[in-house]
Parts: sequence; C-alpha cells; structure tokens
Amino acid sequence: MPYNKALLSGKFSAALQIFRRARRYNGIRGSTLGILKWIRRILTGGPFYIRLSRDKINVINSKSGSSFIDEPIVAISEPPNRTILAIGSKARIAGGVSINPFSHPRLFVYEFEVLEKLFQHAFSVVSNSRVLAPTPMVVIHVVEKLEGGLTDIEKRVLREAAFSAGAYDVKLWEGPELTNQQLQAGEYTPGAI
Repeated sequence: MPYNKALLSGKFSAALQIFRRARRYNGIRGSTLGILKWIRRILTGGPFYIRLSRDKINVINSKSGSSFIDEPIVAISEPPNRTILAIGSKARIAGGVSINPFSHPRLFVYEFEVLEKLFQHAFSVVSNSRVLAPTPMVVIHVVEKLEGGLTDIEKRVLREAAFSAGAYDVKLWEGPELTNQQLQAGEYTPGAI
C-alpha cells in the first residue's frame, strides 16, 4: 500500500508503528480484535497490584506508580434502576444503598457485581490509557488474615470479578507484600494460588 512518508508525523506515525508491530506479534493473519487487545495491553502499563481488606482497597499500577486507595463501598440507586451513584468514600454521602462487597460475616466476598464495578473504577483510575478500557495483568493480594484462608469459591469469585472488569490475566497471591520491582520482574508466581 503506497503512502506519502511526509504525511506521517507525530501520533499517526507512532500509531502506524504500533499497528505494524502488532501485526508481526499476531502473525500475518492477525485479526483486528487481536491487534486491539495487544494495543490495549501496551497502553495499560505494568501489572496491577490489588491489596484487599474489608475496609480498604488499594490498586497500584506497578509501571507508572499511580494508585487508587479508598473504601470498598459503592452507592447504588434503589431498584429497579440500580445505577451507580458513587464509589469509595463519596458513596457514604451519595444517598441510595451503600454496599461493601466484603462486609459479610462468613464470606470475604458476597456481592459479585459490586466488586466488578469497584475493580473497573480502580482500573480506569490507575490506567495510563484514557481512551481505551484498560486490560491489565492483575495480582490480587488479600491482606486480611482469614480463618482457614480463602475458600475455592472466594478465589474463583475474585478471579472472575477481575476478568469481568477487563483483566487479561489474574493471579492470587498469599504471602508478604510485593514491591513494584518484584511485580515487574514477575516474582509473584511461586506464592500464587
């Protein structure tokens, strides 16, 4: 396809280079959807580290260092609409029904949809991309010590909520807190569950 190289400047030139790299990454027959997923992963940045407890959610982008720290509360309007009014500490004063997905006495997670929306919001806050929805690799660390640890169902709920929020890979971590260097080097896999 002939094109005038003089016309290629700035952002268009960078986008064309990314597109060519993505075609090579996905092979000659790389689909457009595969190319878009690859571009979204690049724009998202490094792995996202999520530390969860019953009263706090902390999401850190290990590449850029940006973080989201807030209460895990979502304010939802009354049925039948059920739209999100506010997330985090603002949800306490927003009205509607305030839900903390971690406030059940027997389970760590009991409200899947609320947890998914909480993850989506946190991903968009710490993401480098403002145009495309983030598709990060996620490491989830439940900081709170639970009697007997997480059940298999709770582990699956955490994974599925992160996948539903846009993650392309999810690891659950048990052990000491990870540093940004460990996350970028991939040193979280031995203790991953």
